[in-house]
Amino acid sequence: MRVTFVLPALAINGGNKVAVSYAEHLLEQGHEVCILCPAPDRSSLKQGIQEFGKRWLGLKSLDGGTAALLQTKVPVTIGARPKILVPDDFPEADLVIATWWETAEWMASLPRSKGVKCHLVQDHEVFPYLPRDRVEAVYQLPWPKIVVSKWLERVCYENYAAQEVHCVPNGLDLTHFRDPGRAETRAMTVGMLWSKAPRKNSQMGLEAIIAAKTTLPDLQAVFFGSSVPPSDIAGLDWIDYHQLPDQDEIPEIYARCSAWLFSSVSEGFGLPLLEAMAMRTPVVSTRAGAAPELIDNANGLLVEGTAQAMAQGLIKILNEPKNAWQARSDASRRTAIQHDQKEAAIRFEAALKQVYARGV
Repeated sequence: MRVTFVLPALAINGGNKVAVSYAEHLLEQGHEVCILCPAPDRSSLKQGIQEFGKRWLGLKSLDGGTAALLQTKVPVTIGARPKILVPDDFPEADLVIATWWETAEWMASLPRSKGVKCHLVQDHEVFPYLPRDRVEAVYQLPWPKIVVSKWLERVCYENYAAQEVHCVPNGLDLTHFRDPGRAETRAMTVGMLWSKAPRKNSQMGLEAIIAAKTTLPDLQAVFFGSSVPPSDIAGLDWIDYHQLPDQDEIPEIYARCSAWLFSSVSEGFGLPLLEAMAMRTPVVSTRAGAAPELIDNANGLLVEGTAQAMAQGLIKILNEPKNAWQARSDASRRTAIQHDQKEAAIRFEAALKQVYARGV
């Protein structure tokens, strides 16, 4: 099949990273694959170079502009304009895949020659800073949808009367998140991803960790995120903050912890859940995203989204006897193994074949 993945921007982030991994799998299976995105404008290019320069191969002039190339073997095509794609930017294809609400808008008027339309839904993108009417209109488009969690499947069916939805939960690259083996030692350390986005609920997560420290005075914490060290942790020398850590450092951060706090109010999936568990770190989590599908009483705890509930969950896991914690740690790794990225890519390819067969 000839398949076009449409990205909103040429950048490495959670949603794009998942789409690129699927594109790479399809290419390896012999399909003709292309990644298409708008031309970066000067400001976004400058910011992208600063934030993601380590992960990009370099710069190349394309269509009279300059674009950073993703580290992928999949051919990348850059549109003629910043921040938008028009029909002439799209190659002829059998399938064309939206990965964000705006990319679906750009695809809406495409002729059949550009491919059977499909929407990879990685979150319910009705965020406060976006035009709600336009986002909801995208979900109402009568295209097949591939979603990354059961709750997104329910949203598509119940909120938007979708006719065809395939659920393909995200997978993890287990060659990157290798088993660290943690039978010998256990540190009194909790980890958390820090984000300014309100739905990530990092402020309440911090409150929970501070509350837990009143019961566990030896508690240490390690955070990582894309922003500069937040003022909220200024003076808290027991919190180790890593800004934009190298990809190779991230598994090590998870492996330093005896519990990981996932404080989000809303998520499409929540890859840190799997990443922490792959490194044998039990997770204390709200019920956001795929957490209810991934976490049980064996590998972690599901809690309410309050500082008190999260603190109590952390205290419970960190205070457990060594053998009980070890059992949780082992169960966490088993859960991660069941969500191998390769298996997810095979399921994604199978879903695409069904979409294409019905659309021809």
